[in-house]
Amino acid sequence: MIPLGEYLPDLPSFNNPGATVANNVIPTVMGYRQLGSISPYSTTALTARAQGLGSAQGGDGVVEMFAGDATKLYRLVDTAWTSTNTGYTTAEDSAWRFAQFGNTMIATNYADEVQKWTLGTSSTWSNLAGSPPKARHIAVVRGFVMLGDCVESGTPYTNRVRWSGLENPETWTASQTTQSDFQDFVGEGGAITGIVGGEFGIVLLERSIFRLDFQGTPLIFSANEISQTIGTQVSGSIAALGRRIFFYSDDGFYMLEDGSKLTAIGANKVDSTFEVDFDSAFASRVTATIDPVNHLYILSYPGSGHTAGTPNKLIIFDWVNNKWSTANFDHELVARSLSTGFTIDTLDDISTNIDTLAFSLDSRAWVGGSVNLAAMDTNHKLAYFTGTGLTATLETSEFQPMAGRRSFVNLVRPIFEGSGSTVTVQLTGRNVGTGSISFSSAVSINASGNAPVRQDARYHRARINISGGFDHAQGIDVTWKARGKR
Repeated sequence: MIPLGEYLPDLPSFNNPGATVANNVIPTVMGYRQLGSISPYSTTALTARAQGLGSAQGGDGVVEMFAGDATKLYRLVDTAWTSTNTGYTTAEDSAWRFAQFGNTMIATNYADEVQKWTLGTSSTWSNLAGSPPKARHIAVVRGFVMLGDCVESGTPYTNRVRWSGLENPETWTASQTTQSDFQDFVGEGGAITGIVGGEFGIVLLERSIFRLDFQGTPLIFSANEISQTIGTQVSGSIAALGRRIFFYSDDGFYMLEDGSKLTAIGANKVDSTFEVDFDSAFASRVTATIDPVNHLYILSYPGSGHTAGTPNKLIIFDWVNNKWSTANFDHELVARSLSTGFTIDTLDDISTNIDTLAFSLDSRAWVGGSVNLAAMDTNHKLAYFTGTGLTATLETSEFQPMAGRRSFVNLVRPIFEGSGSTVTVQLTGRNVGTGSISFSSAVSINASGNAPVRQDARYHRARINISGGFDHAQGIDVTWKARGKR
């Protein structure tokens, strides 16, 4: 069997130990599996492109979901987006970012005053009290709300983080008593591009990374530089789960673990291919999220073929199996969301026909607080990856069945599992490394699972297309005969 190995597009095609294309799939330990298309969940849409999505669970267990566009903030009521506030001035290249502090949801977009929503109580957003600075980034670090890339009294401080009083998100005057204060990151790191909260704070700048450790008075936080050369200029590429943080830097993809260990996860695998495909002119449209169920880091971006900056690609990393894959469809953003929860009685708000529900009845999505991989589609609706499986495209590396000689391939048998799939095979071949690549017409597999093909070449490559549902795709078996040496 010729395996559909790890997606390694940066390596040469011949004798590549992995796959050269792995599109619309999720990597597994022994191949790939289906990725579902996004299916609309909300029955109404935002009035403009989504520029942020967040959800929070209150102390009573009730989940509330929010979204923002250039001028409005919204709340999801059952399955309908309801505008709660208008008149905001979110820039085209900016975003709404959300953070939960206890029963308070906080939102910031850099242009307007920081907003707050009391879970279970509020019907509109209001200004967060205490005169916090306007800011691009927000996180909760221990008992503090922390803002980064701030504007104070009209003056921008791109390298400043400011934090609230301890356990009080509405106290912002620097004080040893409340422990509210700020930190400027001097040096050559550039502007702050993201903050990740938790037990300690991780502050990412354009060209450096700092860790903030709580010390109490008088320092409050100590700042320790993790990297003097690695950072990120693409704020939306940052996504975190626990002590694991992912981001895209000038020289590729990285994972930061435990606040100290940096690992290059895309080097000699996908970094070069991504750099060519990514349209950095629309870097502000990049979003990233974590699928904790499938241990995936997912980055959405405008790649080749995009329309006016609309993200049309995903690049996906499985950190358990240390493998990559891609996907291709238009959307506005990706995010991790908490389900709002339904009962049998309230399912009628979704559909009166159980056969048309977005999720199966045993899905965790119907349970309030379950974590789901979400997106906003190009109609500005909330969507989940629960639709029909995307058409998968998988390509082997170039293989040479007979060393030093041409061979005639007359049968390809895809190795996959799953019912209801439509599978076709295409081949391309060449006799020298400088030869052009042109795939044959697609050939369907027969009742025996074989695709009868005809190709005479020294080097062969197979493309497998799978539409409909499938569980695993592992590789191909090939039948061939040796041909002449010339």
